[in-house]
Amino acid sequence: MNLREDIEYMFTELGKSVGTIANALNTTRGNVYYHINQMGGLEKLHKIRVQKSLNIENIQMREEQFLAKLIGVFESHINSDDEDIKLEPKDLIQFSKAYSAITSIKNQTPERIIKQAKQDLLTKLQNLAIQQENMPVLDFLSSNAELIVSNI
Repeated sequence: MNLREDIEYMFTELGKSVGTIANALNTTRGNVYYHINQMGGLEKLHKIRVQKSLNIENIQMREEQFLAKLIGVFESHINSDDEDIKLEPKDLIQFSKAYSAITSIKNQTPERIIKQAKQDLLTKLQNLAIQQENMPVLDFLSSNAELIVSNI
């Protein structure tokens, strides 16, 4: 792995702060921020981190499997002569909307929403410090990220 890949892995997969990454890779925080900006910025990496923590791909795969099975059942009963199991296209739409609503609520616990809001606030503060070229504030925010988030 090269330095940029190491930074991305440590930030998105391991959830490490910029300060921790800089120390682990024996480089400066400024250098880490440079590479983060080259990868699309902190906001992009935070989104990747959250997606990985929620295991979005697995959720999407299970949802696709459920919808495929639902469509299969729907197709097998659409031409049925039995009035008790006759399904209409609107039924399929209602089932899929209900399933999506249930899964989205289940995966968005209050704790996750609050944690994400805290991380977003910290990211916005870090981006503001970058824009204002205020390295002491940026260093403080990055080296104390976990402490700040836990105390908000």
